[in-house]
Amino acid sequence: MKKTLSKLYQLQVLSDQLTSTNKKRQELNELREQNTLDYELLRTLLNKQNEGLYEATRLRDSIYRDLCDVAERISKIKERQVREQSRINYRVEVQLDRQLTSFQHAQHTKYRELNQLLWRIGEPLRHPSYLKAALEGHKDHMTLMDLEHTLQRSFAGYDLTHEAQAYEMTVSELLSAQCLKIVEQLKKVGGVVRYNQVLSISEAQCRDLTEGGFDALISEETKIMESPSAEADEKRAAREQVRHVQAYFTAALKSFAKLGDSRPKEYEVILRQAAQTTDEDRQALLEPLMPLSASGTPSEGHAPLCDQYKSDYAINPQGLLQVSQEKFDRLLGLRLRMDKVEELQERELHSEESKMSEKLTLQETLRAEIEPQVLNKFDRLLKARDFKAVAYIQRINERESSCSACRVTIPQGLRQTVRRQEKLSNCPSCQRLLVPFAHIDYIKEEVDPLLVSEEERIEMEERGEIGQIPACSNCEQQLYADKETKEVITPSADLSTFCPNCFSFIVPLQFQVNAHAES
Repeated sequence: MKKTLSKLYQLQVLSDQLTSTNKKRQELNELREQNTLDYELLRTLLNKQNEGLYEATRLRDSIYRDLCDVAERISKIKERQVREQSRINYRVEVQLDRQLTSFQHAQHTKYRELNQLLWRIGEPLRHPSYLKAALEGHKDHMTLMDLEHTLQRSFAGYDLTHEAQAYEMTVSELLSAQCLKIVEQLKKVGGVVRYNQVLSISEAQCRDLTEGGFDALISEETKIMESPSAEADEKRAAREQVRHVQAYFTAALKSFAKLGDSRPKEYEVILRQAAQTTDEDRQALLEPLMPLSASGTPSEGHAPLCDQYKSDYAINPQGLLQVSQEKFDRLLGLRLRMDKVEELQERELHSEESKMSEKLTLQETLRAEIEPQVLNKFDRLLKARDFKAVAYIQRINERESSCSACRVTIPQGLRQTVRRQEKLSNCPSCQRLLVPFAHIDYIKEEVDPLLVSEEERIEMEERGEIGQIPACSNCEQQLYADKETKEVITPSADLSTFCPNCFSFIVPLQFQVNAHAES
């Protein structure tokens, strides 16, 4: 009877493990579907949030076009003024002056809108010399500054992949081409010396063009500060935001006022050299020659959200570009962690599925060795009791024990009968077959979640740094023949080996021993 009970117990363990493998396969498929769904939902949400960024980018390009169009009109008006002055036609001259004043006022407005928009996005502000060129109608100078602005954005860490793809180039090829375009554009404006003259702008002009540049940015906060119904905390937050914006714009003003370092006479030679170098060498050569915004650490202690974006006085570190990039970086990191979890679970499932044929063969062998009457009773209980036909005696304390399936207390006399293994015994409550057995169950070492993150734990498992601990399947206590040497206990074939904690007899499972040896 002892061997029959042992085989029934092994059949139950095999049934549990096969059911667990099928459940893991289903859970892995559900996990993949859920991860894919969650990732797509987050990506869709981010894309919707970025619609504002895309709209701001389109508006920025529209303002650039308007500035260039108005500059061309200003240039034509000035050319006509020269012609009309020789004719001494005062009425036409006054009319042209009014048109010129109107267009220049429009340029002032567009320039302020542009810098406010660039601040919102998180791009470097445009230097007042750009407005000076627009007011004078120097479209060629504005084009030259736009080319340099592309290089400046790349030096500040902005992704120019989409712009490069529009020209079917890599980013490095685009920057090299920009250097050569600047050389050609310098010839159109009359050389480096003439370009330096356009860039020379007084500190008073800088102050006049930038001091009120943040008015529209703080309009909402100003309303809150002036509202009598606003709470003290809201007013305090509004004052802090106003101070923050003003500090950055003041720093930008100082950087504009420092723009006295003109391009060297060999600027064209340096540009040609930069077109043939690597990205790092190109930046080292050209960045000091393009001080359109001050580089360094903000004095107010505001750090950028993303390390990839260079800290810049004239860049808003909380702009839409930085925040958007940070969110997409986090989403990419989440997708990578999802993939690692799926891969680890797939490896574990594959390891279990590779042993399914061996377990099915052993299952058929055990069923052939058990008496038909006993096997029929086992099968009936398996169907009637949720695929749990066999239960073990679970020790509560020195005097009390219970059925591991239904948790009902087992009488002391029945407990002794089960331990003698002389006949089939049933739980008086759930009618399951009771056995005094356990087996060695290899479990993973525990990792402190406070010290090791889930991602690090997965990497440790992949490297094999998390070992397997032999434990009793009933009481889940460690089973070592010698705890100091970590020698694993070896169950005897006559079922005389027992767990020192719950005193269940350890059944040697051939399929489990092989599985542990392979791992």
